[in-house]
Amino acid sequence: MCALLAAAIAAQNLSGSAEMTVYYSGSPAGTAKVSYKFTDKRTKLNQTRLEISVNGVTLKVAQESEYAQDGSPIRASIRTVSASKTASSSEYIEVNFAGRSAKITSVKDGTRTSKTVPADERLELRRKDEFWFISSRPAEGQIYNCAQLDFKTLQWKSVTCQYLGVERITIAGNRLSAHHVKTNQYDSWLDDKGVPLRIKDSNLVLERK
Repeated sequence: MCALLAAAIAAQNLSGSAEMTVYYSGSPAGTAKVSYKFTDKRTKLNQTRLEISVNGVTLKVAQESEYAQDGSPIRASIRTVSASKTASSSEYIEVNFAGRSAKITSVKDGTRTSKTVPADERLELRRKDEFWFISSRPAEGQIYNCAQLDFKTLQWKSVTCQYLGVERITIAGNRLSAHHVKTNQYDSWLDDKGVPLRIKDSNLVLERK
């Protein structure tokens, strides 16, 4: 499988990106860029840049995650900066994965902390769904269960991914076919390259421009 994927990546130079509008409670609130590419080492690198302004607070988020060809996590990071007229704060979290452990470094408003969080032996850590529509296509209704490190709690969290099939959606006035993937974190509608057309997470919706 890994050899076939490496050959496919080398042949196609796979990558994808989308400029998106961010809506909060139905109103435009900012912009985002979501992208992925394959590195020279044939790992998959995801990048998200988001900036929104809500209720007088501006929030900027820069997030990255990198996966090996079998879906094993290699590293992840997130930088958040929030600012209002009266206050500001920043936080940077970097995670490096070694075996079944996550080595976490966090810097919040200048204070640095570090810790290691091992994963339960029963957990599946490979994010095979990261390669859906890139090197494989799930069957409609297919469910994949795994775990990832949650940036909010800095603990391992179970993730359930389900492919709900192809749906017709309207993006920027155009009717498009999209792959609907639902997780216990958010819903996403993807194009044939696995790039988001729409992402919905509670009060936030990101839509391709």
